[in-house]
Amino acid sequence: VTELVRFFFTEDAVKLVAPTNAAARLIGGDTVHAVCKLPLEAKDGAPRHLTHKVLETFQQDWDPTLLLWHDEISMQSTTNFYWMGRRLSQAKALRAPELESGAFGDLAIGVAGDFLQIPPVSKQNGSQHSLATVVNQEGYFETVTDDGKRTAKKATRYHRAGFLLWRRFTTVVSLTVALRADPALADILMQMRNKHISDAAWLTLQSRVLNMQLRAGGLVRLPPGTSDPRLAAPPFSTHA
Repeated sequence: VTELVRFFFTEDAVKLVAPTNAAARLIGGDTVHAVCKLPLEAKDGAPRHLTHKVLETFQQDWDPTLLLWHDEISMQSTTNFYWMGRRLSQAKALRAPELESGAFGDLAIGVAGDFLQIPPVSKQNGSQHSLATVVNQEGYFETVTDDGKRTAKKATRYHRAGFLLWRRFTTVVSLTVALRADPALADILMQMRNKHISDAAWLTLQSRVLNMQLRAGGLVRLPPGTSDPRLAAPPFSTHA
């Protein structure tokens, strides 16, 4: 999708983002915070206003952009997702009060990710609310306490706004085959997704634990001073 947009328009017509620097570098992009000028930890969930000079430069940078592609969406919090939408409206010079109109600056938006993977995390507040956390019409969402009990909790203004913005995405393409994974690993990952792992798959996973031996009774640690021979072979070593 991104390459088609670049082919028919310009290289600057696409921006690639991800929640973390590591994920962004893998796709040749940058972090959401850097591209959308969001602080890492915003007080009360609201970023600061951009100065006139910064906003002018910001809008010039976004002027040729037609598509924003967001990878690793599971790591994006509802609050940051909402403010990303507001910033993009600023980038395209649209007022969009509360994003009732002009959401994301009327840009084409594509997202990719797996909500069974890493959730959003805050340095100061620990886990944040995932876009997959459903907020009902009364503004409450379900949470699980430390003792395993389920309880309803009132969503914050930005949590709810981010969730409602996320619900505007109605076209979904679901990939059911792991094309980049070894067939055996792909099968194990699918079993984990279905919350049922066969004995054979569990034995395969156990056999990959370093410095341990798989015997009839289970995993047994190698004798003291013994190095796992697999450490001398690829991918752990290039000297094999």
